[in-house]
Amino acid sequence: MSYTAMGLLGLICLLVLIFVKMPIAYALGITGFVGCATILGSATASSIIAKEAFYTAASYSMTVVPLFILMGNFVAITGMGDDAYEIADKWAGRVYGNTAISTMLGCAMFAAVSGSSLATAATFAPVTLPKMKEQRYPDGFATGALAAGSTIGIMIPPSVILVYYGVMAEVSVGKLFLAGILPGILLTAMFSVYCYLYSRKRRDLILRTEEKVPLLEKILSLRKAWAIIVLFTIVMGGILTGIFTPNEAAGIGCGISLFYAAIKGKISKKTLLTALVEAVKTTTMLIIIMVGAKMFNYFLVLTGLPNAVAGFILSLPIGKYGVLSLILLIYLILGCFLDSYTMITITLPFFLPATIAMGYDPIWFGILMVIISAMGLITPPLGLNVYVIAGLCDIDIYTIFKGMVPFLLVIILFAFILAIFPQIVMVLPNMM
Repeated sequence: MSYTAMGLLGLICLLVLIFVKMPIAYALGITGFVGCATILGSATASSIIAKEAFYTAASYSMTVVPLFILMGNFVAITGMGDDAYEIADKWAGRVYGNTAISTMLGCAMFAAVSGSSLATAATFAPVTLPKMKEQRYPDGFATGALAAGSTIGIMIPPSVILVYYGVMAEVSVGKLFLAGILPGILLTAMFSVYCYLYSRKRRDLILRTEEKVPLLEKILSLRKAWAIIVLFTIVMGGILTGIFTPNEAAGIGCGISLFYAAIKGKISKKTLLTALVEAVKTTTMLIIIMVGAKMFNYFLVLTGLPNAVAGFILSLPIGKYGVLSLILLIYLILGCFLDSYTMITITLPFFLPATIAMGYDPIWFGILMVIISAMGLITPPLGLNVYVIAGLCDIDIYTIFKGMVPFLLVIILFAFILAIFPQIVMVLPNMM
C-alpha cells in the first residue's frame, strides 16, 4: 500500500471513530499513533506522541487559553450582558426591528469581552426572547436572530477558537485577534440590516417601539458600558500598540474582570470555584485535542496526503473563487456533523496549503475558517447554540432551525465578501 493510500485509509478510520461517538481527542491520537507506528515503528511513534504531549502543554502560546477562558467566565457573572443589551436597546430607538437589532448589537458588545458563543446565547435568551414575543416577532425569526447573533462571539476577540487555530497553523494569535475585529463589526451590521428589512416587510405583524428615547438618555446609558469599553480597550489596545503580548493581555484582562465582578458583589466562594474549575476543564480538553491533532497531522505529513489533496484542489479548472466555494461547501456540510474544533483539526492540513498557494494569507484563511465553522453552532443536527436557546424557552427545535436559514445565507454572503475583499480582514493585522 502506498503512503498516500495509507493516509486516506487513516482519514477514513478517523471519521468512522468520530461518527461512532469516540471523543475526538482519542480518535485523533489513536489513528495518528497507529499510522505512525505502521510507518516508523511503535518505539518511534511512542517517542513522538510523548514529545508532542509535552511541547503542546508547555507551549507559551497555550498559556493564553486558560486566561481568556477564565476572563470569559468572570465576565459572564458580572451582568455585562444585561448592560450591553440595555445600551443597544436605547440606541436602536424606534427603527423597524429595534429589538432584534438590539440583540445583535448587545451580542457583539458582550462577545467583545467574553469570546464565548454559548455564554452569549445563554445570557441573552432570557432577556431578549420575552420582549420579542411581546412585540409579536415570529418565534422562528426571534430565536434565529438570537442564535445568529450569538455566533459573533466565536469571531470577535478574545476568541478561544482563534487561539486554537493560531497554535495549530503556527501563526500569530495577536494578528488573528486584530483580524477578527472588522469582520465581526461587518457581520453584526449585516445581521442588523436583515433584521430591519424583515421587520419592515412584516410591519403589519411586528409591533414597533413607539416611545422615543431622548438623545441625552442615550448618551447617559453609555455609562453602563464603561466596564466593557475599559476591558476591551486595555486588552485589544495593548495588543494593537504592542504594549502587551496576547498572553500578558489575557492575564491583565482576567484580573480586571475578576476585580469588576468583585466590586459588583458577584464573587463568592461558589462562583469563583465554578469559574476556575470550568476554565481548567475547558483548557484540559483543548490540550488533549491538540496533542491528538499533532499526532494525526504528523502521520498525514509522513504519508504526503495533504500535499496530494492540495495539488488536486489547485488542479481543478474552477479558478480560486471556485476553489473557495468548494471549501465553503465542504465546511457547510461538515458543520452539520462536527464541532468547530474537529472541523479545523481535520481540514487544516489539506486546505491551508491550497489557500496559501492561491496567494491568500493564513491569517485571512483563519478568519474565514472560523466564520464558516461557526455555522456548525446553528445548523442541524448539532447546533449547540440552538439547543441552549431551546432549553431556555418553549419553542421547538424545528422552528428555531427553520428560522436560522436566512441568517445562514447572510453568513455565506459575508464569507464571499471577505473572499473578494480580503483587506477587510488584513488591514488591522498589517498595522502591527
